[in-house]
Amino acid sequence: MNIADDLAQRLKREEGWSDHVYKDTRGVDTIGYGFAIDGVHGKLPVEIAEAWLHLIIQQKLPALYKALPWLSSQPHDVQLALSDMSYQMGVDGVLGFKGMLAALQRKDYAKAAYEAQDSAWHNQTPNRANGVIALIRGAA
Repeated sequence: MNIADDLAQRLKREEGWSDHVYKDTRGVDTIGYGFAIDGVHGKLPVEIAEAWLHLIIQQKLPALYKALPWLSSQPHDVQLALSDMSYQMGVDGVLGFKGMLAALQRKDYAKAAYEAQDSAWHNQTPNRANGVIALIRGAA
């Protein structure tokens, strides 16, 4: 299985596609598959958004695996979950989930899921967070 391809499909579903600028839940101008922008108006071609999405994935995945070298030994669903989180909040954002990451290293997926659910991230984007948490729970 290929994490980058699976992540792209997952992010397309979660972020949704918009060919015009809209305000996200924080009031930030956004376009494409959840691309936050500033001062850009008009339509974004889907081909550009696809390239942009894959470019971001290609940048974030190596950084994520470098920051968490043990991640590659985790089940596919855990790798996909953390990859999804890194797209949404950056690798540094993922690294802030210390309790969840410690539980994942112990392969305590129930505790990791609890730690993810007990977060501001879950309160801010519950639908997306619940999808990621389901991946973590499914790894057991």
